[in-house]
Amino acid sequence: MPDAVVVRPSARRRFSPQERAECLSNYISSGPQFRDDETGVVLSAFTRWDTERVLLVMEVESESTLYLLTPEELLEQEYPRAADLFWAWWTSP
Repeated sequence: MPDAVVVRPSARRRFSPQERAECLSNYISSGPQFRDDETGVVLSAFTRWDTERVLLVMEVESESTLYLLTPEELLEQEYPRAADLFWAWWTSP
């Protein structure tokens, strides 16, 4: 279990506190959808059915931290390999 949760600015702007809490609860109960063993980054994506908004939960296992962020902000993180692999998985049929 992570020691900290960091809500990145993109997630704070686009999702309500209730939506973020729901996303975290789902992540904790369901586990990750994607894992990059090389970087230790674990990701899950949650969508709002009423819109096309996507909220990601990214766990960096070495840091014991969860990050809430949008897909666009994922590209700005320091884990480009994990971002590339996640996008390939997310967009595959």
